[in-house]
Amino acid sequence: MPLAAAWLAAAALGTRYSPLGMALDALVLLSLLLALRLSARGPIALWMTGVLYALLLVAAPAFKVAQLQLPILAADGTALVALLQVLSGWRLWLAATLLAGVALLAAWAWWPRRGGWHGLLLAAGVAAAWIVGAGGIDAGLDRAAPLASPDDLVERLERRGGGLFLMADFADYRREKANVPDARAVDRALEGLSPPRMQAGPAFRPRNVHVVLIETAWDPLLLGHYRFSRDPFDPRFRRAMQQSKGSAALVPGFGGATANAEFEVLCGLPATRDQVAFEHDLTRPMPCLPRLLREAGYLATASHPYRADFWSRDSAYPLLGFERYYPVNAFELDDMDGMFLADASTYRQVLERLDQENDPRPVFNYVVSLSSHYPYERAAHRPDRITVTPKAPLLEAHANAIAYSTEAFMDYVEAIQARDPDALVVGFGDHAPVLGHAPDPFELSGIVMPTRRDAIGASPLIESPAHSRVPLLVFDGRKGVVPVGELPLFALADLVLSRLGEDAPRTWLSAFRDAGLDASRTRMFLGHTLIRPADRWQLCRGKHPGCDAARALRERLVLLRQDLARGEQHALAWLAVPELASATDMALEKPHADCGLEVVAWGPRDLVRGAGFNVQADGSSSFWFQLESARGQPLLRIGEDIRVPMTVAGLNASAGLDPATRERLRDGDALAWTCPDGSEGPIGQLAIREAVVAPAPVVPPAAGCAAGVQDIGPREIHAGEAFNVQPDGRSAVWLALAPGSRGFELKLAGQPVQYFLAGGVATFSVDETLAPHLRRPGAVPLELSCEGEVVARAEITVR
Repeated sequence: MPLAAAWLAAAALGTRYSPLGMALDALVLLSLLLALRLSARGPIALWMTGVLYALLLVAAPAFKVAQLQLPILAADGTALVALLQVLSGWRLWLAATLLAGVALLAAWAWWPRRGGWHGLLLAAGVAAAWIVGAGGIDAGLDRAAPLASPDDLVERLERRGGGLFLMADFADYRREKANVPDARAVDRALEGLSPPRMQAGPAFRPRNVHVVLIETAWDPLLLGHYRFSRDPFDPRFRRAMQQSKGSAALVPGFGGATANAEFEVLCGLPATRDQVAFEHDLTRPMPCLPRLLREAGYLATASHPYRADFWSRDSAYPLLGFERYYPVNAFELDDMDGMFLADASTYRQVLERLDQENDPRPVFNYVVSLSSHYPYERAAHRPDRITVTPKAPLLEAHANAIAYSTEAFMDYVEAIQARDPDALVVGFGDHAPVLGHAPDPFELSGIVMPTRRDAIGASPLIESPAHSRVPLLVFDGRKGVVPVGELPLFALADLVLSRLGEDAPRTWLSAFRDAGLDASRTRMFLGHTLIRPADRWQLCRGKHPGCDAARALRERLVLLRQDLARGEQHALAWLAVPELASATDMALEKPHADCGLEVVAWGPRDLVRGAGFNVQADGSSSFWFQLESARGQPLLRIGEDIRVPMTVAGLNASAGLDPATRERLRDGDALAWTCPDGSEGPIGQLAIREAVVAPAPVVPPAAGCAAGVQDIGPREIHAGEAFNVQPDGRSAVWLALAPGSRGFELKLAGQPVQYFLAGGVATFSVDETLAPHLRRPGAVPLELSCEGEVVARAEITVR
């Protein structure tokens, strides 16, 4: 039954397991259950095992396909850690709760009864046997019943079932990790090529190069099912796209793994199917774009206003040749969109740093932007500019985020051109956005990846999907925007160097091109081979000579990448440039600490003993904080022994206390923030007074309705800025009520408010209908009424 339910759920999500796939899943699960039966503590434990198998190996891959159009893969363990690091608020708590729940269920289901360890060991042996044999079984099934497309991972999942698919992928993953090309393999990959010139020639005339990865930059207007109140792209950005005559970059993935896009752009070699290069492959110095330009006399810098170790950039960037790396610790966090620094602030600080740079060398300035990152949150002073019809909240959030992001990018380009009219500026997206699946905006607009059901009777080549392309803009000094066509991201390094002149260094792609092998006409996207046999990109769905040639060429590039990234680097010996194999130093610029807070205001400061304050829907009480800056994940320390997590959203934070913790508060307790590294700083001191009988509330004639206001918080806010931020990211207001208050209607500026009442405190969140009233300076009235008669009033001052 669990499997049947999982198959139905998968079908509802768009993944339809074949009869063979279902049979294989049933066989794997049955063999595990028979072994576990010797040690299980009863039928409920066996049922729980079936539920976990169906959930994790059958339903979860289908859910990931619906979200990211790829199944769960063996390398996703690292990606999961990265995902948890970029989630915040309720999304992080939900993900953590789900993971903890699965772990507890697994422990409960498999913990053997007394003396039953032999059954658990037998089950472990059965699982190991399946894992060891999965690769061979998968290969045998490939021979017996070939897939319509050997690249299609979704088709393979449907034909093999979730369990065998993941185990076979794990075998491939381990084999790939262990595979280090030998000299003969590298010689075969380089056969027919002449060594490219990776050093600048004597006539090379350097000029400044600026390369920008624009997070999740993709054109929402391609979603034809929807209407937008205005173009999501900044008008200057759209005009530059038109001047580029359809130039675009073809990306390796969808919805994430930005580091793979970075590797391709910087190193000129393709990302592999299921591994993030910075995490898994990169262990040796490589002749990437930063290194080649550094050898040619450039100062090579990277700016990425997030954690230095995210996707292992702190260890990967020096291997690529960067001389300086500016992570989040190098930036003032003065304007936040959710948990990310706003692009406008990022670009402004990068330019200020360049203006202050005393180094006379030309600069290779690489920037990764972040404020249009999922979940596309924005500060209150960046209100919605765009509405989407029919309603699609996540799409609307992305459209608004990318409107501000493209505006900031064009301001940055214009500022660079004003300083240096000859500079080369390149901007590109890293992948299409995640927009949800219920419904899926891509599917509603006809933008889908083909499945095995589409392959029956279909052409071996079909139009490549629109979400494989992202904007690519090249501003070539005084020439302005130049058309460069549609290129895979790994061709951008060669493109940048080619724009710098004939005597500039070259990449590996130039060697293939000189030999008549245009590697920039092949690309892998979501497990599918894309080729460009003529003037447009197409996706391989069956047997085709061009597809076979493209796969063979890509394999040569991948083998070259493996040799250079983690092998013996035989290719560098062939180049006769051993100096490119030597390590270079990189300065990690971190003037600011990893963790810390600067609090400018907080509340409530005065509490009533035994009473809740700023009460939330779950019954907890909450402190709010307005911040000058925030870094890392600090805790709130109250007194000597109370420590609670803080939820930080931009320049606002909150910390919730359950009723038991609230009862431990004492008058005079000091509040401070504290960080894992031991650093801490003072916030203020609590004042707790004894409860007193308040004046009788105003009671209207209607029985059962009364209201009186003793206190309100916050009393004063700044126009357009978030305040008292809750875990869901919304601002909140609280009112301490007179005893007996109940049954009243609450209005803010005449707008009815839905509130939550607990412990004598009413709280409400500021939604999209209330937010406009708090964006204009002035006094915003709050009225409490019974049957239309106002019985109590308060106000919030907006500065």
